[in-house]
Amino acid sequence: MTLKSWSGSTEFELKVLGYEFPQITGDKYDSNWLMVNVTVKTVEASWSSTDPCMLTWESHWLLNWLADLVYGAESEADMSFMESNLEFVLDGRHNGTIGLRICFREKLRPPAPTSGDDDFEIHLELLPSDIRDAVKVFRHDLQPFPIRAGASWRCRPQNDRRTSCVLCTPDDLNENSAAD
Repeated sequence: MTLKSWSGSTEFELKVLGYEFPQITGDKYDSNWLMVNVTVKTVEASWSSTDPCMLTWESHWLLNWLADLVYGAESEADMSFMESNLEFVLDGRHNGTIGLRICFREKLRPPAPTSGDDDFEIHLELLPSDIRDAVKVFRHDLQPFPIRAGASWRCRPQNDRRTSCVLCTPDDLNENSAAD
């Protein structure tokens, strides 16, 4: 999945490479950690980093959160995970674009001296159609990595009233309901 600011100055790419422990299939957590690669290109820095920073059900959470941003559903202001190395924050809606801030911590920060010991973040102004395209790609990329080991985690965070999942119920991704 790639998110590129409409101005073209900032780009974020997230790829799920596989399970961290593909051979472990019966453990609620170890069976579900995903190896994630992020590649970032900005005026200040460009880097790529890989880390097992997301669980399978958290990838569903992110997919649904991004879809909610585009399709007009009420969503939380941010999306974070058990491993706090990556966080997505809704940064408002401006003149037909959706502002998104992505925060990088620990192993996903750019290498020193760019970031030092501080967190690093990028800001993207995205067109809804670009997020919609990224959601479709991300949904496709996640299909080979289902929630394993009978984990009973929901595809949406506990505080989310909706139960449908864009990955589990592809019909939920209805282009006619998109808020452009």
